[in-house]
Amino acid sequence: MSLILFSLFAYLLGSLNGAQFLHHIFRGRYARHITRIGTENAGAQNVWMSLGKGSALIVFAVDFLKGFIAIFAGRIFGFEGAALIIFGAFAILGHNWPVFFHFRGGRGFAALIGIFYAFNPIVAIVASLVSIPFVLLRFAGIVPFIFLVVGSFMLFMNFGVTIVAAYIFIAAILYAKRLYAEWDSLKKSKSKLFVLKNLLIYDRATNKPPSLHDFFT
Repeated sequence: MSLILFSLFAYLLGSLNGAQFLHHIFRGRYARHITRIGTENAGAQNVWMSLGKGSALIVFAVDFLKGFIAIFAGRIFGFEGAALIIFGAFAILGHNWPVFFHFRGGRGFAALIGIFYAFNPIVAIVASLVSIPFVLLRFAGIVPFIFLVVGSFMLFMNFGVTIVAAYIFIAAILYAKRLYAEWDSLKKSKSKLFVLKNLLIYDRATNKPPSLHDFFT
């Protein structure tokens, strides 16, 4: 019962979507809602590209902390191992489909980073370093799954198959959100495998994500 209750807490925590809060607090500054501009994703990357770097850093911090707090609070209440990762998964579930904002959320990557740095900072640093070449190659969509693979590999000896199962659960949530967001594109495409591949590698149905030059200028 405590596992279920804490998972519900993590989901509600995750539902405190940073991009949505930013819009509601500063709605006078923005003519259009974050889910109506850019990629229509209520996450830090869309905020960065559409509303500016400062706003995006606030959103990233909020979303990062949700994942971090879910793990940290779970430890305080005596949970450990795969149970903590499950709480993190529910925080991502809340971020992607926030109950407070009509289930219109982000993609969950910032929350995932928070989970990794709270659970095991060494693993998080290694995963971050391994991800750099993929970011440079503009394969940004695969980076969250790189984190999950690295985490599974490095923590398997300590936690066994349960930690791998927890990470697979997170991977399913992340990819399900991509399918949900691009469902119309998938249905209309004559090459559905092409769309599915792009969603995995680029987190886009058809095109590569912005270059680093475009992203930072």
